Amino acid sequence: MDISYSIIIPHKNIPDLLVRCVRSIPRRPDVEIVIVDDNSSPDKVDFSHFPFVGEEGVQVILDKTGLGAGHARNVGISHAHGRWLLFADADDFFNYCFDEALTRYQEAAADIIYFRGNCVDSDTYECGHRPNKVLNRWIALMDRDPARAELMLRCNFGEPWCKMVKAELVRSHNICFDELPARNDTHFSYLAGYYARTIATDPHAIYCVTVRSASISRCKTELFKLSTIKVFGTSARFFREHKVPISERRHLEQLTRSFWQNKDTYRQGRDYLLSIGYSRSSLRLALCYMSAYIVLWQVAFELGTRLRKLVG
Repeated sequence: MDISYSIIIPHKNIPDLLVRCVRSIPRRPDVEIVIVDDNSSPDKVDFSHFPFVGEEGVQVILDKTGLGAGHARNVGISHAHGRWLLFADADDFFNYCFDEALTRYQEAAADIIYFRGNCVDSDTYECGHRPNKVLNRWIALMDRDPARAELMLRCNFGEPWCKMVKAELVRSHNICFDELPARNDTHFSYLAGYYARTIATDPHAIYCVTVRSASISRCKTELFKLSTIKVFGTSARFFREHKVPISERRHLEQLTRSFWQNKDTYRQGRDYLLSIGYSRSSLRLALCYMSAYIVLWQVAFELGTRLRKLVG
């Protein structure tokens, strides 16, 4: 049987959670699982017994470059045979309705199909809150304001999970993940959304995002902050050049915060934005505007906190 779905999973140093993720995927002849290990530490992983090596329907690629999850996903794409590409993080897992979704969309005409998601704590399984809450709101909005909902799904939902993407779309437009320490999935997501001819949505939550204190998304290092400036600065320029009606300001907010908190990160971020076409005058103006915005927001937050204490 032809491979319909390639499920690509980057992995680093969490073999037990990887096992949980892979075991949540239905074993079907039309599904292949592509695990790309991102140079895990031998102290964390027993490479002589790496999970799922040699199992039917599973490719395990041991990448020793250590270039991060974005690079690992690009490696996975290059080894994928399916008509559809799906991405999972090794610490997340799929829900029971995933099998039905795989059957339902084998021959779907859309280039991308977006699904709802849910979120739990990785250890306790208590309900949590991650970007899937926003994703679910946009999918629900399809009934009331389909134009707005479609724009946000295509160009503002930056995570790689909770979606099926046609492999032909990715390869025909040479779409890949950024190889950055963080925010490496944003570029892939908005380019795929922009170039997709048609998209569809499904109300089922096929994917569960987990929350862990040690996850990369929760570690706001200076490299994470610099990646934020680079990624959203690039996306804002793309939206402007292609007349996409989305106002992206996260790069300017992070640049402003870095101006006050870490001058090295600020200078590197500023120099990157200048290198891709931002003017010094526009950055100065944005710095003044965003500084005022951040101060006002902090004042409003503190006042709200005090009022709640008084009322409570």
